[in-house]
Amino acid sequence: MAILKKTLNIAGAGLVVLILFITGLVYSQATRPVSLDPKPTVFEIEKGMTLKRIAQTLGERQLIHSPSAFRLLAYFKNKQSQIHAGEFELSPSMTPGEILQRVTSGQTILYTGTIPEGYRLT
Repeated sequence: MAILKKTLNIAGAGLVVLILFITGLVYSQATRPVSLDPKPTVFEIEKGMTLKRIAQTLGERQLIHSPSAFRLLAYFKNKQSQIHAGEFELSPSMTPGEILQRVTSGQTILYTGTIPEGYRLT
């Protein structure tokens, strides 16, 4: 009985260490920028894109370390359904939290244009 209790204590401690390690890894992936390069890039979110697809594309474009950590961050902050469609100016020096803030706040790129007098848009 004592051996079983000791084995369970060791297994429990190992499980706690494993959970802490995974939590630290996800936290690290969700709070660090990919690089210090401030060069902005245009990132487009199309209407109807899922959070999973957005996270995968951000990862492919080297704007975040981990798509899974980005999705967890969005769920943790309860912003998974607040992402706006549009073109966003993002850079690898932004943290995943900053990127999430940008795409949920609707800060899209605004384009200016001039319509000459007498012309109309149809």
